[in-house]
Amino acid sequence: MCLGIFFTAFTHTLLGYSLRYLKAKTVGLVACLQPVYAVGYEIAVLHSYPDWSTLFGGSIIMAAAIYESVREHNKAAATAAVNL
Repeated sequence: MCLGIFFTAFTHTLLGYSLRYLKAKTVGLVACLQPVYAVGYEIAVLHSYPDWSTLFGGSIIMAAAIYESVREHNKAAATAAVNL
């Protein structure tokens, strides 16, 4: 019950509060990275290693996250340059 409260209710509350300060796109991007974090914790805590298809899927997620972060950063930099 404690794990359910901490890992479900508390984390969803934090997710809701983060929408006050961050863009929804950023929050969604971080939420999509949760399976990648879970695999990292699996390796660190359980010493269990995923198969290649899981690693390939994680690399697709990471590539999309990096692409979107770089694209958003470049767009913000271009907007800042225009406003100068």
